Amino acid sequence: MQGRGSEQIVEAREDGRGVALESYTAHGLTIKRGDVILGDKELNGWAFGHAEGGPSEPGWVPKENIEE
Repeated sequence: MQGRGSEQIVEAREDGRGVALESYTAHGLTIKRGDVILGDKELNGWAFGHAEGGPSEPGWVPKENIEE
């Protein structure tokens, strides 16, 4: 299994299938310079959250693209 956090979110079984350990979306967050990101979670160099005052649907953004 590959992808953002797949090892932490999906438990691999011996038969090649996996079990989801929590809800997950692979949706990316579109941001622009100056946006304030309200993060809910961090995983493998990615932050999950939404832009303050932006759309209510959260998404993932590479942490290297945001300043703490």
